[in-house]
Amino acid sequence: MAAGHEVRLLERSQCDDALILRLSRPAGYLFAAGQYLILEIETAGGPQRRTFSHASAPGDPDIEIMTRLSDSEFKQALGDMVPGDAAFVRGPGGRLHLPEAEPVVFLAGGVGITPIRSLIRDAEIRGDDLEAVLLFGNRDDRCIPYRQELDALTLSRTHVVHVLEHPIEPWQGERGFIDPGLISRHVNEPKRWYYMIAGPPPMVEAMGRCVAALGIDPARVTLERFGAPTSG
Repeated sequence: MAAGHEVRLLERSQCDDALILRLSRPAGYLFAAGQYLILEIETAGGPQRRTFSHASAPGDPDIEIMTRLSDSEFKQALGDMVPGDAAFVRGPGGRLHLPEAEPVVFLAGGVGITPIRSLIRDAEIRGDDLEAVLLFGNRDDRCIPYRQELDALTLSRTHVVHVLEHPIEPWQGERGFIDPGLISRHVNEPKRWYYMIAGPPPMVEAMGRCVAALGIDPARVTLERFGAPTSG
């Protein structure tokens, strides 16, 4: 792990309990799409660290992360940060990456979109017309992280499908939860694709059961679980 870099909070935005932070990017800080970083901040109990996936792409000028707020000491301190506040970043780490020359199905829930957003944004910046289907589950339409950006993708072979558990506004899209039937409706020849699943452990486990029910070879599935003790 590389030595820590001091960063500054540039901008924050929030919808529901999802907090997006844009941080300055230190000179020489390099990472690959889909990797994670370790963020250290001051809390009431002293310095604490947590792991976060990059939501930004390597070609972006800044670093972006997203997390779901909670009552933990770390999350309370993170939620209190304002532009100009300092933090430290260590990293990058992890080897989450797209398989070469493979069409990909992304299955994401809530803040699990962060590494997937990094991968898709990187493909768009590089002009790589990624063949992918993103099935993105959220509770309702009050907070769909990165919705406008995802819906405006210029990648002609990347298709985004929003799945809402309890839509509030009139909704013509998918409802409920991602399940084998929903995957089959949007993914032609499911066994032909590679699957990347990201989100909280219960969601990842449920999606793992879905792809198993479709007969997908486990070697063609990557799981990214959020919510471990050191995770954001």
